[in-house]
Amino acid sequence: MKRLKGPELKVPELKVPDIVADLFYDLRDRRLLPLIALVLVAIVAVPFLLGGGSEEAAVPPPVAAAAMAAKSGAEGPHLTVVRSKPGLRDYRKRLAGREPTDPFKQRYNGPVLTGAELKSQSPTSTSSSATIESTSPTTATTE
Repeated sequence: MKRLKGPELKVPELKVPDIVADLFYDLRDRRLLPLIALVLVAIVAVPFLLGGGSEEAAVPPPVAAAAMAAKSGAEGPHLTVVRSKPGLRDYRKRLAGREPTDPFKQRYNGPVLTGAELKSQSPTSTSSSATIESTSPTTATTE
């Protein structure tokens, strides 16, 4: 390439930090560089794709709905506007019907077994500690 006539300009050398160069070479060696590029493109493209257009759905105006309800003779749903009272509710009003309880007092002593009967053990059942008798004779040999 031919150089144009004129003064020679000194271009400063740009030095990439070692950590960035090491990361680039590691990603390239492990063949992950295309995946990183794809992730970066996806990060930029997702807001545009999910943003959608400014298309508005065709919603009939509320005046037309009221006029249709008046023509059909049926009353539409009534809307009630309630004044907002931000802040905490009064706990005395909310807990008016309840009595305070002692958290350290035992309230439940045990299960209530009204009408329940326990089965008695039948005499034919065997205990789990049965003895096993050996039927093979033991012989002692002396020499």
